[in-house]
Amino acid sequence: MAVVLVGILNITPDSFSDGGSFLDPEIACRHAFQLVEDGAEYVDIGADSTRPGSRCVGVEEEWRRLEPVLRILQAKLPLSIDTHHSEIARRAIDYGVSIINDVSAGQDTAMFEVVKKAALRIVLMHSRYSSPHDFEVCSQQTPAQNIVEEVCDSLQIKLDKACNAGISPDQVILDSGFGAFISSDPRDSDRLVQNYDVLQRFNCDLMLGISRKGFLGAAGAKTLPERDVLSARYAAQILEALRAEQVLYVRAHNVAIHREML
Repeated sequence: MAVVLVGILNITPDSFSDGGSFLDPEIACRHAFQLVEDGAEYVDIGADSTRPGSRCVGVEEEWRRLEPVLRILQAKLPLSIDTHHSEIARRAIDYGVSIINDVSAGQDTAMFEVVKKAALRIVLMHSRYSSPHDFEVCSQQTPAQNIVEEVCDSLQIKLDKACNAGISPDQVILDSGFGAFISSDPRDSDRLVQNYDVLQRFNCDLMLGISRKGFLGAAGAKTLPERDVLSARYAAQILEALRAEQVLYVRAHNVAIHREML
């Protein structure tokens, strides 16, 4: 199975592990080039944190953060944008972005039309939250009886929705979600890691997003360097279990350690 490393670049003040580190466009761009030098084939840029407890900054503030970075990086690096706003995706097309990483999986109904018209790839993520910045719904739900099947059922619904909107399955990359996106119980994330191969039922490429997630702390990885190593180890374990036809996109803060272990 092929693996594609995707470097994470958060240009936000409040992302959970690196918020505030890359607010200056020049510093952000230097880090983007470093991610590619370390082995990333794409740089995934996020300008609106969706960590638990975050608030949506709105389209104009998201674009204010994003546009200076895109202006510098356009035509120089392969880019993905982490956004749930179709207007951000539409504007980013002019800067050469080729992947839209949408944690809401098309809740902005215009997103699919933007993706279809520009022939982009789109990442659709499972989340137990009703929207990217609504964190109360999950706490009111009963614990998942079978987290793996819950994730698969959710992804099937999201995939069907995209296909019904005219998106080809070849354009779709499915992301199971991890950590608080799937459950407040870190054991559920571990169960999903151990049974990740069930996602082979989908004829789509997959996105693995476990880098620096909180559930890694429950497994003994307390510091960020420890979480980087453990997430890379889990990625290697998952990679071995998947079939050759699919591509596994691995999002990582520390691309170098992932390249070394994969």
